[in-house]
Amino acid sequence: MNYPKYELVTGDAIEQGDFFDNVPVLNPVYATSLLSEKEQEATLDVEQIELVSMIVVSQTCDISKNTSGEPKGQIILCRRDGEKEYKEKDIEEIRKERYHYYHLLTPFEDIVLERQIIDFSFVYVVSLKFLVDFARDTSKTRIRLLSPYREKFAQRFGYYYSRVALPN
Repeated sequence: MNYPKYELVTGDAIEQGDFFDNVPVLNPVYATSLLSEKEQEATLDVEQIELVSMIVVSQTCDISKNTSGEPKGQIILCRRDGEKEYKEKDIEEIRKERYHYYHLLTPFEDIVLERQIIDFSFVYVVSLKFLVDFARDTSKTRIRLLSPYREKFAQRFGYYYSRVALPN
């Protein structure tokens, strides 16, 4: 059976598999040993903020439990890149699931969006309130991955973090 892969959604209701673009992420630089006490209290440098495309990993049931009233708690997301960031040979290996830390999402039928590669080695945790406010403020249509593709994505994430690593 051929299931739809996604739907387009708006608003601040967040579910597992939601795509977010240009999410600001802080990349702090540890250099306190090189700075005086006064310099350590200075504000953050804007260059330490990166805008990242992401997909929501947290389970929808866990998110919905937290959204009654004021959103609280944390939400897990992973980095999402377009296929142009990768070599075709690597994309084929990702498609065959030979790289455990990647998951390939094939192109979407009705919108212009290249294949997406989820990188499980880049995990971000943000407050649910931040993401709800971000969704509300951006107020543009976003993509939501649908079942059974959402479950496959979640299964791959779980597999990556639950595997038993052996020394080389």
